[in-house]
Amino acid sequence: MAKLPSVTAKSRMALVRAKVERANQNLINMEAGLAAFHGGTPGTDRYIKAKKAPWGETIVFTLPFDSLAAAGDVVNNLRSALDHLIYQLADVFTPNCAPAILEHVAFPIGEDMASYKAAKRRIVKIVHPDAIKIIDRKKPYKSGNDALWLLNKLNNISKHRMLLTVGEVAICQAEWVSEYGFSDRFEYHVKEPHFDGIYALPSVKDYVQRPSDKSIGNPQVMGGDAMLPTLHHFVEVVRALLPEFLLYL
Repeated sequence: MAKLPSVTAKSRMALVRAKVERANQNLINMEAGLAAFHGGTPGTDRYIKAKKAPWGETIVFTLPFDSLAAAGDVVNNLRSALDHLIYQLADVFTPNCAPAILEHVAFPIGEDMASYKAAKRRIVKIVHPDAIKIIDRKKPYKSGNDALWLLNKLNNISKHRMLLTVGEVAICQAEWVSEYGFSDRFEYHVKEPHFDGIYALPSVKDYVQRPSDKSIGNPQVMGGDAMLPTLHHFVEVVRALLPEFLLYL
């Protein structure tokens, strides 16, 4: 029988990195689908600030229904990559750690510093202290590291509550929605969208409708920027974070 290769730090990192690259591939596929749908992809490398429509009007975005689910897949894979990292760190530093404890390890991210410290207590004894210091320096909480905080927030919403959305009104198209009595167009209304636009905000005059009081959710999150630039930024943040932990794997 051939001898199995030893588990090295680089092999552990590869297992974590695979989740990041799956997220990036999801993003590439989503962009390709949007390009085909819209007939071209505007630049996504700009940092786009929120912009309000004229009083009494609402910007309306049209996109494939699948794109919203794909956005959730991107944030889900990136967030789970961070959790996989903690699992590997714990498996190295405390190899005899009880499985019941390892089942619940996660990369600590909080709403504020206090909740971050509370989450960190679950791993502080099973992960190398210097790795904990690296996490501390990342300040993974709101107003400390807004990218990690927002990634975590959007992941929880996408996994447990609702599809992410790109504006107060989005026209989501898919053939299967006709099974529920719609045509191929589903109007998705939210009071507080997670992103401001898809690529960047379009010219307001091109995408407006009168306001509606219809809503199926109130997510309490405003990304403030367009979906694609934000997702690209998340990939870059997580990808850049991983190598700092290689010494402790």
